[in-house]
Amino acid sequence: MKPPKILPIVATIVQSAISLVDGVTFDGHTVCPACGGPLAGYDTKRKQYAHLMIDNEQRTMYASVKRFSCKSCGKLCYADEPFYPNTRMGSAIVDLCVAFSMTMPVNRVPAYLAAVGIIVDRSSCRLYVQHIC
Repeated sequence: MKPPKILPIVATIVQSAISLVDGVTFDGHTVCPACGGPLAGYDTKRKQYAHLMIDNEQRTMYASVKRFSCKSCGKLCYADEPFYPNTRMGSAIVDLCVAFSMTMPVNRVPAYLAAVGIIVDRSSCRLYVQHIC
């Protein structure tokens, strides 16, 4: 298969949009999703958002997500975050996998993502598409 042709400006725009999340802390949440009780800060967890290929070097983008403890029921919950449940990549990466898979076979999607500079393996891409669709 010939490598996919993606305009360099498109790759630059996508990479810069995704890299904006690197180092950002998500800490917005008001009430417990289980019981509606008040929340108290617990800790902050660093989560992997994406793997990008920038200047022939692989870089991992991370986002920090604050966790809260409910004062009423004691359950832990995360702040509003840019991740789908049970996924290890950010929602923008998962959405790109799903969007590309609507116009081509899922096994071809990682090559197009790589042309944009996003590294996702075939099995992860297939799982994201099955999970979301």
